[in-house]
Amino acid sequence: MQERRRQARFDIRKIVGNTSTMTMTKGQKMLAIEVTTEGELKEVQLNDGEGQLEILQTAVGGLVQAVDLSEGLTLWCNEEGKMLNFDVNRIATKMWEEVFGQTDVIMGNVIFTGGTGEEGKTLGLDEATANKIRALVLG
Repeated sequence: MQERRRQARFDIRKIVGNTSTMTMTKGQKMLAIEVTTEGELKEVQLNDGEGQLEILQTAVGGLVQAVDLSEGLTLWCNEEGKMLNFDVNRIATKMWEEVFGQTDVIMGNVIFTGGTGEEGKTLGLDEATANKIRALVLG
């Protein structure tokens, strides 16, 4: 029974808020949430364009790989997490499984952003989605 409740907490369809009205202006700060392998949460502010890649790389500890979990939610992980023998990120793995099934595991720290905007720009998390991620991580 407890396992069933735990699985329901990771229903990706319930995590993503409304991103259809999100627009970003140059230099605007955007919210991202880092989740460590220990289940710790850290909120990160991304600038539009400037320094984004460096922030994402620092969060995951190296080269980044973007995984679109939905239109409004992107998971960024270390592209070489398995080769570098990083620890399993149980929260990120559960979110992966909700979308793709039990086909892979996510290794290392991850960072979540909103989806992709016009011209392929990374969007920040909307507050509703951020709150749901916070609830998943913090219980």
